[in-house]
Amino acid sequence: MSVIVIGSGPSGLICALECARAGLETTIIEKNKVLGKKILASGGGMCNYTHDEDKDILMTHYGTKGKQLRHALKAFDARDAIAYLRSLGVEPLIREDGKVFPKSLKSSSVIEAFAGALKEFKVKILMDEPVTGVEAVDGKWLVRTLKDEYTASTVVVATGGASYPLLGTTGDAYAWFKALGVDIMAIKPALTGISLSDAFTPLSGLSFKGVTLTILRKGGQVLRSTDDLLITHKGFSGPLILNSSRSFEPGDVLSFNFLDMDKSQFDRFLIDSATQNGKRQLKTVLETLDLPKAFILELLSRSGIDPTLKMSEVSKKNRQSLGAIFTDYRISDFKAIGFKQAMATSGGVSLEEVSLKTFALKKHKRIYAVGEVVDIDGDTGGYNIQAALSMGYSAAKQIVKEELE
Repeated sequence: MSVIVIGSGPSGLICALECARAGLETTIIEKNKVLGKKILASGGGMCNYTHDEDKDILMTHYGTKGKQLRHALKAFDARDAIAYLRSLGVEPLIREDGKVFPKSLKSSSVIEAFAGALKEFKVKILMDEPVTGVEAVDGKWLVRTLKDEYTASTVVVATGGASYPLLGTTGDAYAWFKALGVDIMAIKPALTGISLSDAFTPLSGLSFKGVTLTILRKGGQVLRSTDDLLITHKGFSGPLILNSSRSFEPGDVLSFNFLDMDKSQFDRFLIDSATQNGKRQLKTVLETLDLPKAFILELLSRSGIDPTLKMSEVSKKNRQSLGAIFTDYRISDFKAIGFKQAMATSGGVSLEEVSLKTFALKKHKRIYAVGEVVDIDGDTGGYNIQAALSMGYSAAKQIVKEELE
């Protein structure tokens, strides 16, 4: 009985290790020259591998797909991930915001821990060997690479999606699955920033909390979210944009409220400020808002209103313009940065094609799709690695059960 795992991301590593621990002959085939290349780059090189939350809360961080992940998270949740890596020698650092990193703050600690365990349980690792295809032959699975051909009773596809191709995730597996008659949901970049035609370039690096984004589509509201915003050289990023990016569609309008008040409350703030001291300058009043001063001045500049106006001189029309730019700043000319810099992929192997308990394909026996290649993507903050670990672990348990029966 043998298992081939294609890919050495988090889902592939945990799946291979669990199969080998159960005594199955296990091989990892990796296209890169190093194990876990994307893990090494994750979390800014520090590997935020999960979020310390109950599984019911974890499920809310996968867009509309959280419920489909509930079985996997029940089998292997955040606390399990922390305990599992600790058992491999990786002590956790749990931050106040719930993000979990290796105590060393080095992604290499995670890879080294897995590598040591894989060696202990005699997992064969074939590096620098891109897979070109997978097909069923005489009751087994044939895996073709640029160097050779291999057969196994079970194959696990853990190749990742199409995000950040420089790390090796170039969407190779979608064609293999299509050849097997498996439905692939359209892919698009997720966890990606946006570029703007009218970017705030001089303010690049500024970030602020509590910004609300509303996605408007055909006159209706698609999504509303509040989180931190980061100004980049080309546009916007930060958790607010990254976590919303899976929902962006061509033609959408993005409405930003930069304040912790709505348009009517902001209007009342301006009226009250004028009543209390009409001689104060507009910019002086606005600088009391919980926003970076430079950003306030930039918004004022874009409004076309004289920042030195006395509050008693601010007209109703001025207030309406200010309300629009501070609490309903609309952007229609934007573009997602794309797969080259995206942290995750939205889309992939349809969830209708796999068992949500084991991630085995329904149309074929003993072949599994786990990790980012599946149509599940999470928010920034360790949720994607957690999902990958949960899927890989769930698949391994089923493989062991089948192989040892």
